[in-house]
Amino acid sequence: MSNQVQVQAEYMLHPYCPSNSNINNTQDHISLARKTLEDETLTDGERAEALDMLARALFARAQSAEGVDRNDVDEALRLLRQAILLRTASHPNLPKSLGYLANVLFWSYVKGLDGPYNLEEAISLGRKTVEMASATHTDLSTSLCDLASFLRKRYDQGRAKDDAIECMHLYQKVLEIPSAPDHRWHELLRNLGHSVLARYKNVNDQIDLDQLILIRKAVVQLLPQSHHTLPDCLFELGYALEMRFRKAREWHVDDLNESISCYRRSLDLQPIPPADMDTRLDNLADLLIFRFEETQDKKDLNEFVSLYRKALEMRPEWHADRAESLKNLGKALYRQFTKGCSTINQLNECISLQRQCVQLRPAMHPGRSDILFDLATSLDVRFDRIRERCDFEEAFALYRESLTLTYPVNPEWADTLKNLAFTLVSCYGDESGEKSDIEKAVAVATEALRIREEFESMYEISEYFNQLGHALLVLIRDTDEGHERLEECISLHRRALQLRPHPHIERVASLSNLATSLFVRFKNGGTIDDLTESISLYRLCLRDEVTGLVMLCNMSYLADALEARFDINNVVYQHDIHEATALRKEADELEAQVSMRDIRKKYKARQVAAEKMTRHRHKVNQLRRNNNSPNYICDPPLL
Repeated sequence: MSNQVQVQAEYMLHPYCPSNSNINNTQDHISLARKTLEDETLTDGERAEALDMLARALFARAQSAEGVDRNDVDEALRLLRQAILLRTASHPNLPKSLGYLANVLFWSYVKGLDGPYNLEEAISLGRKTVEMASATHTDLSTSLCDLASFLRKRYDQGRAKDDAIECMHLYQKVLEIPSAPDHRWHELLRNLGHSVLARYKNVNDQIDLDQLILIRKAVVQLLPQSHHTLPDCLFELGYALEMRFRKAREWHVDDLNESISCYRRSLDLQPIPPADMDTRLDNLADLLIFRFEETQDKKDLNEFVSLYRKALEMRPEWHADRAESLKNLGKALYRQFTKGCSTINQLNECISLQRQCVQLRPAMHPGRSDILFDLATSLDVRFDRIRERCDFEEAFALYRESLTLTYPVNPEWADTLKNLAFTLVSCYGDESGEKSDIEKAVAVATEALRIREEFESMYEISEYFNQLGHALLVLIRDTDEGHERLEECISLHRRALQLRPHPHIERVASLSNLATSLFVRFKNGGTIDDLTESISLYRLCLRDEVTGLVMLCNMSYLADALEARFDINNVVYQHDIHEATALRKEADELEAQVSMRDIRKKYKARQVAAEKMTRHRHKVNQLRRNNNSPNYICDPPLL
């Protein structure tokens, strides 16, 4: 009788997979088990096996029924508890019985038949099962996976981080077992990762984020290269690493590189593009931008342009995210151009894409303000390159429109307007320059300073003082208009100079601009004090270590001022004429050493590079230090 019961019990469903397909006729098993239990000669061990057999059959029937039969489940639980009581603590089948009871309790909880107490008991029994299986090495891998499933469910309900940590400890134990991990681990850990991610988004706990990355790395390690879920799991791991990279206050290059690697592998392994392929392309491109800004690797630059282009191709005109793709690709092409990695054709394409984006974002759209700014910035760069005034008119019109929107003005408008003002001043100095250029430059620079005083910017505010002061100075000096703003011009240059103490890289520019402004005031009815201060400031300019055109210009300016003072009183200021003569001689010698045409060309190129090629102030300063190039100063007479 004992062997018959044992064989029947082993033939029954696997203890931890009660819906196993080996069951052909559950009702026959139930009848057989009930008949077996009628035998009064059964030993405790045999009766326990028969109870197990009947409980499993009842549970199988409950699982396969269209509606849940509460009676079958309750009876199965009662029978399993009886079987456990009939077995001693050392009985080899006790861990299986405990584990099976835990699984039925868990199933009952999941189906809503009982409350959380069933889940708590399942976890308690699961822990006992693992403890006993660890000692006997019987079905340990299965027991560990079952307990992890229970804990994951409780984590879903209460988000207790200890449950997630215990799950990972159980998985580490599985890795110590020579046999392959239970096939359920991959799905279990992946679902646990989803739950940990949900908790992290709610409480923003760094421990949860670190735990999420460990879990998702474990999932990827479990999957063979050919597994159909590997691309998605790689993407999920990349996303977790990206979140940690973005959250970190310091530059975590390892997380960034690993996230990029995961995204790339995920895209490469996709046999069929997923529904969110465009979003995945965007994610990878976004990270490549981060890395490019740090490393300046042109491979990353070209790759993120290509990725954004592919994403745009996957978003036709009716797609809800097409405007975002137009914006992304436009910005990428803009960055490619300003880094010197493309031609004006790419900038033209950038502007075309941004105009399309503007059309897709009506006046009430929250993103319209940003795309207006992006388009204006691109037009500003093209205006600087090809000097088509229609680009300026369109850019400034975009700014005016942004003021009419209900959304706050983008603080970066200050930078773009400052750039436009600088280019307008340069246009005025060209052969085709018009008086309206400098008048517009003053108006635009005034608006730039107003915005900068209201908002923060990556540029020092002294640049805005200097730019408006410079535009006013050119207007007053060259057009004989705007004299009523001369005091404002001088005040702006004084404020800029105060913010540029020695050894500020642009101090010479402020000294020269203030000196020239005072000299202009002297020539327009000012006092001898204006001229004296102007001379003093020019001398300070020459004390700084500047060479080439900058020194040549300041020598010429100082000589002009000294001669003007000599003309006032050729006795008192007799030494001024000697100093002026010496300065002009020295300037002639300096001019003879180099080709002035080349100097002018290089000087303009440095100005453009310093103002347009980067938005980051520390990089601008570094560029100027390397080139010994100052900030914008008044156009020298020789130009």
